[in-house]
Amino acid sequence: MQKREKILAGGLAAIVAVWWGQPFVENTFFRPLQQLQAKEASLMDELELKNAAELDLVRKKYQYSQWQTRSLSPQLSEARAQYLEWITNLSQLSGLQLQTIDFATGRFGNTVGTYTPIAIKVDAKATLQELALFLERFHSVDLLHRIQSLRVESPSTEGDPELAVTLIAEGISLTSAPSRERLFPRTELFEPLEQGGKTIKVKSVARFPEEAPFRIRIGDEFLNVTELEGDTWTVQRGVGRTFAEAHLTDAQVELFPFHPEYESDRKDSIALWTNSLFTKPAPEIKYEPQLASNDPPAAIRGRSWTWDLDVKSWNPEWGTPRFELLSGPEGMGLVGRRNELRWRVPDQAELGVHPVQILAWGMAGRDAGFQQEVNIRVRDPNRRPQFQTSEPLQFYIGRESSVTIPANDPDGDPSQLRFSLEEGPEGMTINERTGEIKWTPSDSLAAARFEIAVKVTDSDDLPESATARIPVILEEDSAKYAYLTGLVAGGRGGTRAMIYDRATGQPSRVVQVGDRLKIADFDMIIKSIQRRFVLVERNNQLYQWSFEQPLVKMTPVSNSLLPEDGNAGAESGEDDKPGVDSRPVPDPDVQNAAEAEKSPTTSTRFPDESRGPETAAVSLTD
Repeated sequence: MQKREKILAGGLAAIVAVWWGQPFVENTFFRPLQQLQAKEASLMDELELKNAAELDLVRKKYQYSQWQTRSLSPQLSEARAQYLEWITNLSQLSGLQLQTIDFATGRFGNTVGTYTPIAIKVDAKATLQELALFLERFHSVDLLHRIQSLRVESPSTEGDPELAVTLIAEGISLTSAPSRERLFPRTELFEPLEQGGKTIKVKSVARFPEEAPFRIRIGDEFLNVTELEGDTWTVQRGVGRTFAEAHLTDAQVELFPFHPEYESDRKDSIALWTNSLFTKPAPEIKYEPQLASNDPPAAIRGRSWTWDLDVKSWNPEWGTPRFELLSGPEGMGLVGRRNELRWRVPDQAELGVHPVQILAWGMAGRDAGFQQEVNIRVRDPNRRPQFQTSEPLQFYIGRESSVTIPANDPDGDPSQLRFSLEEGPEGMTINERTGEIKWTPSDSLAAARFEIAVKVTDSDDLPESATARIPVILEEDSAKYAYLTGLVAGGRGGTRAMIYDRATGQPSRVVQVGDRLKIADFDMIIKSIQRRFVLVERNNQLYQWSFEQPLVKMTPVSNSLLPEDGNAGAESGEDDKPGVDSRPVPDPDVQNAAEAEKSPTTSTRFPDESRGPETAAVSLTD
């Protein structure tokens, strides 16, 4: 057989082998691979379903934890008594005339799985406004409860009739909820509270919120706590459709926590308040005209004072209101027809409150108008805050630094000043209360000098502000590139350490015990030189700076570990054990200290020939 025929025969044999062997190869290799890929896809789908189920479980656990904080007490006897007491107080506070109030019968009170419903049935007489007020307060409190049913009957379709109200309030007691000694935290007044008082002092703050604002109840009055200072609270009086009242020492103070969705429920209550479902709208409007504001701006000594007068609840049939100043401080008067009250406050005007009588009248004449007295408070001018420094602020590339901008309020409390950064680089922030500026300059920035603008505002009723442009110096962080590279043993000065700046490549600095060393913002005193590290003191704290580590990585150690001899161990060959591992950490950027110092030898002279002709050994790190 010729060579050509052999080649053709071999090719034919190969084709036949491939044809007959293809199913074997497919069944042996490809089909198992396809099956594995299909199984992988199925497992991935199953994994996604399990992940979704796990995420849903996390959400439900969080929701359940929120329900636990809002639940009634898990002790049913406590929960029943506390909820009945609270519904009774809320009904009376809202003006409902209770006929009967007791626990509802039926399915209520029976434990269902992890919770027990506790229902209170209320039969009462109330006007529509009183009912709306009850519902508003009921839904605004952060409690796991609801109105299960409500039935209202009106005896008339006109006026404001007394309604017959029957409702069931249902609260939930979760078996896993935390125990409540009381439904809501309570305390007592430490001292009497006058009707016009703005601060209260309580006997205990246990279980009350640690941050304002929040709402409390004292008797029939709701108050908003706006500021906290220990057991002394600044309050807003007579909120939530209540009136400020005087309260005696030991009067009970109870928390009234708001539900997060209070605003949406409040809109429904307001709609019920203003739109009666039982009576026809009254065609007649009762006007009670009065000044639009009863709180004129403060008058500042030595400055011009103005106040634009306006009215509210004014019957348009009376025409445009006119004003007349009946009495007031000397020099005060109305300007033409502009309804503007104006006064040039004398420099020596008496401080305090000055009463002013104003008459407003319309087309029917002065006798058909109304008089109103307002009080104008005279005070000294508020002086602007003052910055107490103009020194440049120092920052280093790649390292966070902070600095506090000092400022003073000449006529107020400096701790109440508020700071803001009006102009500054990206990433720079300022603490609103303390004036502390923080910034971590990006490594992509270059050294530069620029200015930032900082604004400070006082807490006066008529606040004043001051803005300062403060210079900033941005530099390379030399402390990141400063390394200990060797020891110089012997000589007159004893053992010395060699410091090399890898950023600039400048010749090494040689220091000894007692020297002061300042690199970037690291101001240090050399306290001890050992074979593998140096101990330095910075801000009354001892630090260990190991060889072949940058200065920024030095670590604090106990001051008690400082040897009596600052050079102890440097030449004795003893291991250095100040409390941390003293072995040098290799730096991949530098192969060895000798190369960094551009000196291949292991001995040298001091560069300063004035030290004498003697030589000294130089011990480089490995």
